Amino acid sequence: MDVKEIFMYPTKDKEWPVKMIIGIALSILPIVNFFCAGYAYRIFKAGLVREPLEMPQWDDWGDLFIQGLIIFVLRFLYFLIPLAVMGSGAVFLVIAFVLKDRTGYFPEGMILPGAVLIGVGLILAIVASVLFPMALATYAKSGERFGAAFRIWEIVPKIIQALDDYFIAIVLMICVFFAYFILSVIPYIGILFALLLSFYLKYLFYYGLFGSACAGAFEESAAAETQTGAK
Repeated sequence: MDVKEIFMYPTKDKEWPVKMIIGIALSILPIVNFFCAGYAYRIFKAGLVREPLEMPQWDDWGDLFIQGLIIFVLRFLYFLIPLAVMGSGAVFLVIAFVLKDRTGYFPEGMILPGAVLIGVGLILAIVASVLFPMALATYAKSGERFGAAFRIWEIVPKIIQALDDYFIAIVLMICVFFAYFILSVIPYIGILFALLLSFYLKYLFYYGLFGSACAGAFEESAAAETQTGAK
């Protein structure tokens, strides 16, 4: 996996400023940003088969939107349980502080369950974040069968098969988004940084990086199938 190439590929397109401006404009609005997810999915699939990464044309808008919608639904389902668990914990804490504010009685017994639920939810969210890229790769490689993205018994072994690149991708994303967060809180120019970098990091870099990181798992599977067929 060529990390430098993944960082730089968007700027190698002669039309990259125009394509980037379109992406930034579309990424700002909810639902409209489904086009960006569908666009990034094309990049993800290119990385998945070791094709040179490039910024595709903004065309076939219906397909972009549908694939973006599917990715949104897949991501939502992956994070539904973590969000529900964290939300339950937050409810405990809110009720505790509301009771204290209105009655003067502070129900300490609600604090521990609330904190535990939020902690468990965060752990589940981390797990979902690790699983999701390979789940999307499994979806893509299955002929885009929706249910394939939830075959955890297939996804986890694939992550192990591609562990070196996958681990590098995770660590790199953590570092990059931490730097993005630091830049975004700079007074006055932070919003500009966030606006300009968001499309690049969330769509172009993330999907290019993890598409390339997941590729090794399927190459090993294809090699194993070839050997089995030969026997």
